[in-house]
Amino acid sequence: MSPWVKLDNSWLDKIPEVGPGPFSVYATLKRYADASGQCYPSVSTLVRATGMGEKRVRRAIKTLVAREWIEISPRRGESGAITSNLYRLPEPPKSPPDKTDGVRSECPEALDKTAGYVGDKMTGSPRTKRPEELDPIELENQGNKKRSPSGDGPTPQDFVARWNAIPGVQQCRKLTAERRKHFRARTADPDWTDHLAEALARIGASEFCRGGNDRGWRADVDWFLRPDTLTRVIEGKYDGRQRNGSTRPTKPPYIFSAEN
Repeated sequence: MSPWVKLDNSWLDKIPEVGPGPFSVYATLKRYADASGQCYPSVSTLVRATGMGEKRVRRAIKTLVAREWIEISPRRGESGAITSNLYRLPEPPKSPPDKTDGVRSECPEALDKTAGYVGDKMTGSPRTKRPEELDPIELENQGNKKRSPSGDGPTPQDFVARWNAIPGVQQCRKLTAERRKHFRARTADPDWTDHLAEALARIGASEFCRGGNDRGWRADVDWFLRPDTLTRVIEGKYDGRQRNGSTRPTKPPYIFSAEN
């Protein structure tokens, strides 16, 4: 990462068009961009870097796309699943067109009168957008139903595959409707998705979670999707536990990485 960031003066002159929030996100993207003007930080990274909430960051990204300050395309892994967004920061146009249809700006000057927004108040119901009018984030969230709500976590299919790759745990045949509800709730938390790989690795290294306990209990998906399970696993609650309840350090028989 370069020790300095170059911002075109023409962009600085247009801060009132988008507001300080979207500009903060834009400046952060510039910080991560390579020489070609491309980068792919996660939403959780942008949240930490800007100090803004996740919803505000996502709204800011939509504003930047609508104003043509940035362009977005999905990045896909070897399996074809979307892994993150690729952001491209083009050279500033002389006069960015006003394409904020359906996008709520944080700045009163950038009003979306078609959708009925006036400042922070909604004067009417926004019309439904046609598919060709959706920006890349909306297409990603609405068109790809397998994507987790947070946009940065695993899909339900990916999660099941990663869980079933852990030796010794109770295998998961599918995510039922009840399980999907809990899965959506967990993946809405950036901290949960950020620590998922570590938690799965710890479960694979835990003799207790793999049946080495007095009851023969083995970890299953329903247990893992409880609100506090991942935190307890990360804190070492199940590390090295044996049948008699004592603990000892163990060499992990299973190493899990985000690429698995």
